[in-house]
Amino acid sequence: MIVYELSFWYFDEEPEDEDEVIIAVYSSRELAEKAIEKFKTHPRFAGREDDFYISEYGLNEPEWRDGFYVPEPDEFHIQLSDGYTIQKYADDCVVLEESDGSNIFKGTFQYYDENDQSILFMNTKNGWKYCFDKKKKKIYRKTKEEDQLKEFLKSWYGIETIDWKLIFKI
Repeated sequence: MIVYELSFWYFDEEPEDEDEVIIAVYSSRELAEKAIEKFKTHPRFAGREDDFYISEYGLNEPEWRDGFYVPEPDEFHIQLSDGYTIQKYADDCVVLEESDGSNIFKGTFQYYDENDQSILFMNTKNGWKYCFDKKKKKIYRKTKEEDQLKEFLKSWYGIETIDWKLIFKI
């Protein structure tokens, strides 16, 4: 059986402002998500709605399998506008997440660019470039040709330039 732990983590440059608490454990993800809506209004969590996390655990299964976890320096996240986050994992997997933590798009990418209407990704290993449309919440364009991507961005969004930002080096 899978259980869902609802927790709240907020880390700040000022350690006295940090907060971390396990709130509850639920029998379904849906119940945990409903609880987030309830706890968002609590004074302790007000203004920090993006700092709730749901973790999945197997009941009666050990969670500690390989010893203590030490984060790799290449594991991190990049906070984008509109609540989107690029989450980078040690295996070079990059995930675009919504503010509720749900995965929207997953792959191996080294560069990104963001504008008001879309988020772009580039995989330099295979040459693919992707355009994620924020409004439609889906990949709207996939190409290996940067000129095609630029033409698409100009005609659909009025964007003339791409400012690729490094996620990580290969």
